[in-house]
Amino acid sequence: MKFLGNCPICNNKFKSQKASLIEEMGNTEMVYAECSRCASSVILGISKNAPGLVTTVGMLTDMNREDIDRIRDLPPLTSDDVLEVHKYLEKC
Repeated sequence: MKFLGNCPICNNKFKSQKASLIEEMGNTEMVYAECSRCASSVILGISKNAPGLVTTVGMLTDMNREDIDRIRDLPPLTSDDVLEVHKYLEKC
């Protein structure tokens, strides 16, 4: 995987050895990358729409790769889940 880009925290160039594919969906890839200098991490959505055109959307995260692997196959949150958390927090 060839990965170019800079850490949003320290501006260090990401190394491809610190990037790993999370999931591929058609023309879009989800990639996890960790900065070798400051250990910040990002999740990137990389979309290859047309030859030579790549769109990237990144999100800073406090998760590590093990966290992503642990939660990725959990079912999506539902509105009932959100209501349960709300009820719980009201009791606190």
